Amino acid sequence: MIEVTNEFDCLVVGDVLFDIFLEHSGILHAFLKGGTSYLHFAEIGFGGAGNTAEGLSILGAKTCFIGKAGKDYWGRLYERDLTTKGVDCRVFFEKKASTGLAIVISGQRGERSFLVFRGANDRLSTSEINKSMDLFRNTSYLYLSGYSLVANPQRNAILRGVDLAKRYGAKVVFDPGAHNIIRSNFELFNNLFNNCDVFCPNLEEAKTITKANRLETVIGRLQREDLLTALKIGEDGCILIDKKETMKIRGFKSKC
Repeated sequence: MIEVTNEFDCLVVGDVLFDIFLEHSGILHAFLKGGTSYLHFAEIGFGGAGNTAEGLSILGAKTCFIGKAGKDYWGRLYERDLTTKGVDCRVFFEKKASTGLAIVISGQRGERSFLVFRGANDRLSTSEINKSMDLFRNTSYLYLSGYSLVANPQRNAILRGVDLAKRYGAKVVFDPGAHNIIRSNFELFNNLFNNCDVFCPNLEEAKTITKANRLETVIGRLQREDLLTALKIGEDGCILIDKKETMKIRGFKSKC
């Protein structure tokens, strides 16, 4: 018998965002209302879940992406960038909303704070997910982020995508996004945690979802049958956790 393999390694469903990076040692104090303030550094880049699809493609995986953008220059540019990076792109365009935007403020220690305008992202619909059923039918993994679960109709669209992935035998990779949005809808995030196959939280998110503070307790509660967790611990790297064992992967130095 000939083995049938999926066309795609991973389908990413999520946000279309442009990031505006701003760097200033004291930007919030330096900001002069009604006046002019100057920054040390600024840059515009591609952001959102499309970065995951693009990164996987650069690493050699066959990836596809579903998201929603404004029917504007930025939305078309985002789609074109993904396509040139080898991602099979299915971006739906919204006439009544602009492409999403995130202002990323970087501090002295490399910590980042975000001001986000979600724009067209929140208008991704279940009907658009249904139109993309062929992608769910032909992928090995579905990746989603908690950032895409903020509001409806996008939240229901993402959950519909999870149902389709499960129906067609794809494994679900879940990155919760941020500890504060887990708290805002704990039942939803806990349900996704309990039904995903690969979980990718940072330490604060893991503490929130497991309701534990000590690292050892967090790890113990993440050790579950049929779950692989990649626990991100900043500059120290990450810890891979499954039911039988844990493995620490060292971090490497990089310039923030």
